[in-house]
Amino acid sequence: SAPALTATQRRMLAELGAEGSTCLTPDEAAVLRELSFHTPATPRDTVLFTDPNKDPDDVVAYTIGKQLQVAGFVRLTDVAVTLGNASVREERARLAKGVFNRLQLPDVRVSRGQDYPMSAKQAKDHAKFLQEGQALRAESAEICDNSLQALHERLMQAPQGLSMVVIAGMTDAHALVDAHPALVRERVKSIAIMGGVEPARDADGHVQPDARAYNNATDLDAARGLYRKAQQLQIPLRIVTKEAAYKTAVSPSFYEGLAKSRHSVGRYLEDVQKNALNGLWD
Repeated sequence: SAPALTATQRRMLAELGAEGSTCLTPDEAAVLRELSFHTPATPRDTVLFTDPNKDPDDVVAYTIGKQLQVAGFVRLTDVAVTLGNASVREERARLAKGVFNRLQLPDVRVSRGQDYPMSAKQAKDHAKFLQEGQALRAESAEICDNSLQALHERLMQAPQGLSMVVIAGMTDAHALVDAHPALVRERVKSIAIMGGVEPARDADGHVQPDARAYNNATDLDAARGLYRKAQQLQIPLRIVTKEAAYKTAVSPSFYEGLAKSRHSVGRYLEDVQKNALNGLWD
């Protein structure tokens, strides 16, 4: 039979709206058992680069990140928000801060990302901001308006090091490694990127970003700079391709479980998911 839940697992499931469940399926038990083998002695400080409220995936990452923090894997310290012009990035940052506040993670510092070059087509695409996110936004005063300064301060305050996770365009991550290479080399232990790589390496043998991947293409010069600089600084890169990401998409039951909790973030994700599916037929 499936193993009974621990107190921590019950709390995690309750926050995800599945408080009625008392046992794990064999697959769920296997995943949690495998994760438990990798629990660090102390949570790893983590900085996230993100572009919420264009699609639901970023806020899904926030909710999963909350559970990883509860379980002792990470401590999410900072979030840098990109995609769109300054006013759109401000709205995205306000949404991110509002979500973290509602997930009882008020100490996560959210900063608005930097300007980056956009074509006319990109400017239109990057301006997409879902109406469902309006109600979750925090006040502008809660947002840091200088991502580079905020991230530099965080590196200075992290003598044990931190990890960077990039699930959006790479303007801000590249700006950090370009402006403070010595500090980044000393303090950043790994960089995980949802992007992709070209089959061929460059003339120096470095892995190059796949220009077809959305996160790379958002600011391709920054992506190329980040990939190259990280390799020059000998920082481990963990690159997740879109093919791998599609294979690990959360199921509809994930959204249904969140919605059952009646939590405001759960309702937001359910509404966004429904509208995304309806949009396929528009």
